[in-house]
Amino acid sequence: MGLASINLSAFGVEPTRGVLILASAEGDVRFEDGAGIPAKDVKPGEPIPPSYYVITGAGAKAIGLLSNGTLLTLDENTRMKVGTFEQEPFKDDGRKVSELSEEPSKSKVILELDMGSLILKTKKLNKDSSLNINSPLGFAGIRGTEFQMASNPGQGVQLDVTESTVEFTPPGGGPSIAVSEGSGMSAPPGGAPTLRPVNPTVAQKIQVSNEVAAEATQDVSLGEVSAAMEQVAAESESDSSNDSASEESSEGDSQEDGSGTDSPDEPVDEVENGSEGAPVEAIENTPVEVGDPQASALENNAELAQARKTGRFDAQTKELAKFGLLEDQTFRFYELSVEARTKLLLEERKVVRRLLSLEEFTKERADSFFDYRPQTRDLILGLENEVMLTLLDQGIEEVLLEESLTKMNIDFSRTNRVPTNKPGDSLSVRARSLSERLMESGNGEVLEELSEMANGVWTEELIRLGEVADSLLGDYRIEESSVIDPLDVSEVMGNPFYQEVTALYDQLLWDGLISGGAMVVGGKNLIVSDNVKALGPYFSDGGKELIVVASQSLDLDGDFQWEAPTDRNTRLVAMSAGTLSVSPGSALTSVTSDLVLAARQNLLLSQVSLDAAREVVIRGYRDVTLRDVSIGADLLTTIKARRDLDVDGLVFKRDVSRIVMEATTLRLKNINFPAASQVRLNSLHGPIDGKYPNFGTAIPAAQQIGRVNFIENVRSGGNLLKDRPTFDLHGKNLQIGKIARP
Repeated sequence: MGLASINLSAFGVEPTRGVLILASAEGDVRFEDGAGIPAKDVKPGEPIPPSYYVITGAGAKAIGLLSNGTLLTLDENTRMKVGTFEQEPFKDDGRKVSELSEEPSKSKVILELDMGSLILKTKKLNKDSSLNINSPLGFAGIRGTEFQMASNPGQGVQLDVTESTVEFTPPGGGPSIAVSEGSGMSAPPGGAPTLRPVNPTVAQKIQVSNEVAAEATQDVSLGEVSAAMEQVAAESESDSSNDSASEESSEGDSQEDGSGTDSPDEPVDEVENGSEGAPVEAIENTPVEVGDPQASALENNAELAQARKTGRFDAQTKELAKFGLLEDQTFRFYELSVEARTKLLLEERKVVRRLLSLEEFTKERADSFFDYRPQTRDLILGLENEVMLTLLDQGIEEVLLEESLTKMNIDFSRTNRVPTNKPGDSLSVRARSLSERLMESGNGEVLEELSEMANGVWTEELIRLGEVADSLLGDYRIEESSVIDPLDVSEVMGNPFYQEVTALYDQLLWDGLISGGAMVVGGKNLIVSDNVKALGPYFSDGGKELIVVASQSLDLDGDFQWEAPTDRNTRLVAMSAGTLSVSPGSALTSVTSDLVLAARQNLLLSQVSLDAAREVVIRGYRDVTLRDVSIGADLLTTIKARRDLDVDGLVFKRDVSRIVMEATTLRLKNINFPAASQVRLNSLHGPIDGKYPNFGTAIPAAQQIGRVNFIENVRSGGNLLKDRPTFDLHGKNLQIGKIARP
């Protein structure tokens, strides 16, 4: 039975609140309610009440699981709570959370990090989802990532990202700073944030912490998460009923004794969400001693600025501050109902600022807007302001509204969707044709962004941008009879609708694995069919490098070979910003060209043969696993992983001149390095005693991390390397090295 039907029958309400489940706790882990009063302990496996702070003492640690699949590790001396967590219901299909590649349903999360350090590992977020961390010293926005954020009033913010990108916004607003994977950022109190390389020690800590968190939650099922959500929903409903009964009782008592009548000469403090608003004067006059590490933070505190605007400081002021509202927008926010304000805080920044900039967005219209479901609200927001406000006055039923507001109707009803170029103008014709194609292919969001950029006047540059995006966002199968027109690499990698691929391309450039000038065959999902020879023509017109790329999945389905002219060094790059799959038993072969395989997600090659002219490269920006793989190359074989490189069965067909393997941790089995090859094996911590790897199957897991590990049957020139003496005797062509950035 699905979660939604369970809730409706059992409790009469549909849950929209996500939950944080405590997975494990070590040391001094305690809880406080929203007022800072010590609360009852939460046992592992139980949901943490939404208003609770989780506090870890010295040497303590807590691991939590959000119902959207995100893993949280609270380091010692940390104070955190889930400020906001809205999640759509989802079905229990019998799977474990650890088996999910993406979150089970749309969600919007705001974590409140008062102080300390958080390590996160998220599932792939829905495009409409958001996960943010709010701290007194800055605001971090996340899109599917692994990172650590540490916030301390005396030291500022330290951000280290090992996967994807985090957008950091300093306190008080201002432009955000993108911290990409492999990078870090330091933001001292009152100072300007600066980018830096990721701290290698922190990178290892992130990996180890997430592995421990994954192990602690690996058996949690979607059913258990559903049950936790039901429990929180039921408790919230019960608390709400009790609060209502208490309020009615209090009102009756006050009317009996005459104290329930407000005096027109005595203002009454406003109480919202159980938190009484404090006068701004009380905040501004709070003494701060000279030298207090919190002093500089308070000077630039966005919450304090927000409080000064409104004359209040309540539970919502803290969340409202991150939107950077003008004074009239802020006052308009507080004119809305409590329920509308609460829901508005869950919206994206651009939505909040747009709605509150409208003087006509009244309390009644806001209540009408939030009576609709999130997906219906998204359709309403696609309308122009005047049309949107008129619609909110009409109270149209949701089903009828959704049928009427198709994305096609919305986009063509807006005045800035219609090109102002003269009728029959070639640009106007191309713009209309592009609009139709984007809508038919389900890429209406591309049309929407282009239309906003055009502001009614379509240019050659904008139309070409859309045409390239339309091509790149399609699904294709490359066969002998179907050749996709190539695009210039500058058009593809500069396209704002293909950003995930651009990030991967930049990383390959940074690693020196691509040249920077190439033809591109791209799509969202690509399949290269068995025995296809359609790649050869791409090299015939003088091209040196061909990139076959997918933003989501690239499948090399069976054997294929490609030929290129022998008068120049050519290279085929097969890369995916998502997953890259090569069918087991496949052989990828070219006697005249090099080969590069690269993926942002985990990369597994099993029973695959790779044969190229001079160089073969395997590059993974997570884990790389090789099982019974054979490689042929004359000059160089490079195998790199950002995290773990696991090899069990690797054969080198030819005496390649150089072999380079790099990862945070290398675990090698059943591999024979040619005696004539110069081999470099690099890990995070490098060699033991300046020279050696770990040897043997009994190495504890904790000692393997960050090292090169010869687990079983590692040979050089056929000679077994099982200990230090045999390594000294037969491993003279092997060098164990250290890297700062895998």
